[in-house]
Amino acid sequence: MRIGIFGGSFNPVHTDHIALCEYVKKTLQLDKVLLIPNGQPPHKNSCHISFNDRLSMIRVSDFKNLPYVEISLIESDESINHYSLDTLKVLKELYKDDDLFFCMGLDSLNYLDKWHHGFSLIDYASLVVTGRVGFKVSDANPPVLEFLKNHALYKNDPDFSSKIAAKKNYCILLEKEFNSISSSAVRNEFKALYDNHKLSDKSYDVFMADDGYPLCKQYLNSEVIKYILEHHLYSI
Repeated sequence: MRIGIFGGSFNPVHTDHIALCEYVKKTLQLDKVLLIPNGQPPHKNSCHISFNDRLSMIRVSDFKNLPYVEISLIESDESINHYSLDTLKVLKELYKDDDLFFCMGLDSLNYLDKWHHGFSLIDYASLVVTGRVGFKVSDANPPVLEFLKNHALYKNDPDFSSKIAAKKNYCILLEKEFNSISSSAVRNEFKALYDNHKLSDKSYDVFMADDGYPLCKQYLNSEVIKYILEHHLYSI
């Protein structure tokens, strides 16, 4: 079985997350995708929304319409830092006979040398790298470029499918770029809503009637927006 691993803070979950998941699943013919929200990502200190709130937003998002997606709580403990290498080690024990594909964006790959034992991730899974607007492989840190010399597999490789089926882990560089939506900009739009309206007016209808908040309206589904407003998330 081919299993994709898609982690993140999902703060909040948005449509690019869903589009990326669908693209990787189709391109690599995955059987399942493990969606792993982080309890406490070691590289972020701005994740002030609780794990349970972020998990609830995932559950009401359009991920619920993807039958191959399974939410994993392996990183739910908010009291500790969660490193991708540790998570992959556990998952490889759970799925000994399966092929694992760890998803990341090109913006993350470019500084993989700064991750906690980042180059060791490939010992447990293939790395699946999707493009990000404004980022190029050539801009990667020099140690990453050296790593790619030995491990890169490009989507335009004529033997792409057979190499993926060969039970060898690669750093798979896919062609499609995603928008690099700024989650902080989305959060700031909700902060502006709270600043611009009285507490009693912070309803979904008021939000949709306002001409502002273009990122939220474009990239968040209605149930996620309603959850955020009902629980007054991103007010500070």
